[in-house]
Amino acid sequence: MKTNSSAPRTLYLGLDVHKEKTSVAILESARDAEPRYYGDINTSMHALERTIRKIAKSNDRDLSDLHVCYEASGCGFWIARRLLQMGVRCEVIAPSLIPTKSGDRVKTDKRDSMKLAKSLRSNDLVPVNIPDSVDEAVRDLCRGRTDAVDDLRRARARLLALLRYKSYLDRSSLRATGPGLIGTALYGAVRRLVWDRGANHSSGTRLGILFSMVLDVIQNSKVDAVDDLIGNYTPVELRQNAVGIPCSAF
Repeated sequence: MKTNSSAPRTLYLGLDVHKEKTSVAILESARDAEPRYYGDINTSMHALERTIRKIAKSNDRDLSDLHVCYEASGCGFWIARRLLQMGVRCEVIAPSLIPTKSGDRVKTDKRDSMKLAKSLRSNDLVPVNIPDSVDEAVRDLCRGRTDAVDDLRRARARLLALLRYKSYLDRSSLRATGPGLIGTALYGAVRRLVWDRGANHSSGTRLGILFSMVLDVIQNSKVDAVDDLIGNYTPVELRQNAVGIPCSAF
């Protein structure tokens, strides 16, 4: 049965997205309508598309009549981008700005999805910007560079701590940074360890630990490779696409 053309046709959907399952709630546009729980679906592209089309068809709506929202999380923005490609209006909500009632501490996937749908209809939610694939690639590069720098710093600290503990570091070694840490700074320490191994057979294990740490430092020396990838973008593109993300390439 077709609905009256003068009646509001917007159908609000709240998605509580998790790694494996997504809870879906539906809410009509009528003021006295209450949200109803649709159920759980797999968090996958195929399940999402099938569910959205099924909801639109069963409620006699076009895809453009649906208004979907979900919280920004580690699941990323692929849901929003796919729904927008399908012609569905979709917003990603800032979790910290969702209104909550004092004393309402019960949190379940079902309640969260119904609450999102209700807040979406009342226009109480604050959406965040949905980056396109290029924007997200720049963000991933900047975050990857930060992780690489942190990993390299920790690997160097572990290696220096071992050499200092075994008294194999001199002042020139302590001042060495970058490639010098792997080359000149370690040359004397490795020579001492090899010499000690001949006098003390127990130093063989110590030498193996040292080589393992040196290998860890070399494997984590990937900052230059990430910098080369970031160099493919102009400074203007980086500033526009990665606002608020620390990146020394700026």
